[in-house]
Amino acid sequence: MTPALASDPTALVEAKSAVLMTPYGQLVLLILLGLIILVVLRLMAQRRMTMGIGLFWLSGFIGLGAIVAYRPLLLLIARLLGTLYPDAAIRLLGFLALLGVQIYLSVRLSLQEQRLADMGQSVALLEHELRRALADKSAGKS
Repeated sequence: MTPALASDPTALVEAKSAVLMTPYGQLVLLILLGLIILVVLRLMAQRRMTMGIGLFWLSGFIGLGAIVAYRPLLLLIARLLGTLYPDAAIRLLGFLALLGVQIYLSVRLSLQEQRLADMGQSVALLEHELRRALADKSAGKS
């Protein structure tokens, strides 16, 4: 190990991660990401995916595409996050993204649960009023 590599941990990481993705591998991943983006856009157009979630996934896939297409971007992100290996930065970002989705969906589920409870109470009150109105109407005829 050279003295320059021993004193600079990022240089050591870059030297260890000298094995780069082949251009063919990058092309395959970019094509797959493009297809996934088209699927997300189609789901959003069919209103089977909400705009908020759809934009989240689109931004994530576009960001991943930028990282796949431009390796120095991955090295910069790894350096900013303080990870020793660039691939660990991708895992960390993926974990944080999935955690964000889980929190977002939990909030949405809680809101829907509250709305459902409010609607159930409204239906119960309407049924009670209807029964009372029918009882008053039948009592008035007798």
